[in-house]
Formats: sequence, structure tokens, C-alpha cells
Amino acid sequence: MIDQISAAGLTPHDRLFTANADLDFLVSGDTRDPLYPLPPLIAGASPVLISRAIATELHWLIHAVNAGLPYALSQPAIDLRSPPARCVSSGHSLDDEVVERLFEQGLGLGRAWSASAQWLIIGECVVGERRRHSAC
Repeated sequence: MIDQISAAGLTPHDRLFTANADLDFLVSGDTRDPLYPLPPLIAGASPVLISRAIATELHWLIHAVNAGLPYALSQPAIDLRSPPARCVSSGHSLDDEVVERLFEQGLGLGRAWSASAQWLIIGECVVGERRRHSAC
């Protein structure tokens, strides 16, 4: 991680809502009162700003998938009904059954979407918690 840049938000609380804020911005753009505003950044711009510009210019259809967010999305999304993961440094961030189910669900979605489109572009936003001297 790059100190004060990585982990998509300045505080652990900010990072709980980053995926929600990214989806709100990606779908709706810069609105006056978003349910989930983008977290403040010390430098640069959120990568979702670039994604929004490209998606808008190229008229991309956006499909969102919730694979374990701690808070409900305000935009339409496919909910895979997964619990939020624990810290990856624990060595057991998700139970094996959950990982296998998410993998199979992801394969199914990818097959379905790729059957009707020339391109399938996948992005991600991982909710995480950063501490000064640990992976989470």
C-alpha cells in the first residue's frame, strides 16, 4: 500500500462506503446530494472519475454486483448474498463454501454477459481497513 493513497479512503469508516460511493458516481455522476459521497482524497482523483468519463463517452451498460458489501447499494445491483470478508491477513477471510459459491456465481454471470456482448470489462472495489503496520 502507498501511505495516504491506497485503501480508497482516509479512514476505516470512509472505506466501508467506498464501493457504494464509486457505484453511485459511476452510474449517476456528480450529484448534489449523493447517498454515498466519494471519500475525500489527499491527492489526485478517484479512479471512478476516469471510469465514469469512459463509460459515458462509450455508452457502456453498467452491471453492478454486490459480493459482500457491509451496506446496501443505492443503485440497482445483483446481490450475491455474501457476508463481508474478514481481513485477508487472517488467512481466513471467507469460509471455503462462500468462496466456492461466489466463484461459481461469478462464472455464471460472466458466461451470461459475454454471450450477448463483444466485450466484458470487469472492475472491482474492495472494502478494506488499513492500519499503520498491518495488511488490514
